[in-house]
Amino acid sequence: MIVIAFYPGGGGNRYLRKLQDKEFSTQGIAYDDTFRDQSIEYRYLLDNIVRPTTDIVLTHCMDYDRIQTILNPDQVLVIKTDLYKSLQREWLLNGHNIYTTKQNKDLKKTIVDLYRNIKTDRWPVCDTYEDFLQLPAVYQREVLDKVIDIPVELESAWSTIVWHLNYYQHSNIDPATVVNDEDFMAIIAHELHSYSDSIFEFCWQQYQLHGARAPIVDLYNQHILQQD
Repeated sequence: MIVIAFYPGGGGNRYLRKLQDKEFSTQGIAYDDTFRDQSIEYRYLLDNIVRPTTDIVLTHCMDYDRIQTILNPDQVLVIKTDLYKSLQREWLLNGHNIYTTKQNKDLKKTIVDLYRNIKTDRWPVCDTYEDFLQLPAVYQREVLDKVIDIPVELESAWSTIVWHLNYYQHSNIDPATVVNDEDFMAIIAHELHSYSDSIFEFCWQQYQLHGARAPIVDLYNQHILQQD
């Protein structure tokens, strides 16, 4: 069994199709969304799972020891791409839509998450929507105003960045075999340079400056005011 390890947006599904002599070079699409080659249970290897019986497995896990422990493959191939560019591409193609759909189905969760994101140490604890309803009106208004004003892309991008940078914090993919197919890597390089988003870039920069606990909503509001 061969494992192909790659960052989200880094082209693993394309490479699988190339190995299978299938069409893989169309620009501007996500092949995992189009062809569904990647099994969900192997994406991040968060849990111990039954070793697959397929010849090739795709994973976003970039930790060689974890891959060996969980999957015990004969070979690990890694597609080395820039994490920032890869995540941004994945977010623009798939991640934001998935996040938005989920959030729109649970506005109560959005409200609670936003409160916990903007609260100071002096604010009351709020872990559920029922807690939120018991808060003084001044705190409720602070949150509800932001639910309306803050673009959903901000929370979506921030959640994507925080989760993945935490996940990859201690990953080490060495000594996996690096994919060096020039034609394939040229296509991926073109794809990664074709996507850009100012909100995603802003969230990435704030994470680098302030870390995962950054008050992203307040920082974004300050950023917008400075532009006006």
